[in-house]
Amino acid sequence: MRTRTGTAKRLARLLASQDAREVVIRLPEGGERRLAREMVKEMSAPVSVMPPMEAILTRREIRDVVAYLGTLKAGKGGKGEKGGKR
Repeated sequence: MRTRTGTAKRLARLLASQDAREVVIRLPEGGERRLAREMVKEMSAPVSVMPPMEAILTRREIRDVVAYLGTLKAGKGGKGEKGGKR
């Protein structure tokens, strides 16, 4: 989420929660920051650098990739069970 506050400061953070009074964002170093709703002038969704998969792969190819990823089991160090150590 991108926000622009009344002081023109731009923040790119993960939205934790929001209500009529405040917006709560998660900070990269941990913790949260609370902003009064009236201090937030603009909020927008994040822009992904990853292109939409349906523009690259067919629906069947997407299903095949998801099915393949579902067969992988995470082991120590985050490597797949079949990958082993390199």
